[in-house]
Amino acid sequence: MELIKVGAAGSPGSLRVSGEVAVDSPMAWAGVMFFPGATIMTSANLSSYQGIHIWLKGTERQYAVVFFAQHAGFMPSYSRMFNLSLTVPRDKNRL
Repeated sequence: MELIKVGAAGSPGSLRVSGEVAVDSPMAWAGVMFFPGATIMTSANLSSYQGIHIWLKGTERQYAVVFFAQHAGFMPSYSRMFNLSLTVPRDKNRL
């Protein structure tokens, strides 16, 4: 991972993530996990926020967004798989 000083659409920064996923792994995945609580997997009050905005730049692949909630424990409370299309305007790729 690398912090980039210039972000998408004039935003103040971005995060560059790169790597390789081993295809023979039983739990193959790559990505970033964000823990807003005091420690990993602890709850945080995010009620002052209205949503999440993710701008992806990369290859045309399948991506996923997963959210956890305190009431669900270690099971995702929401998950969505989607295919990023590089030919469709970005507002059509909304979750």
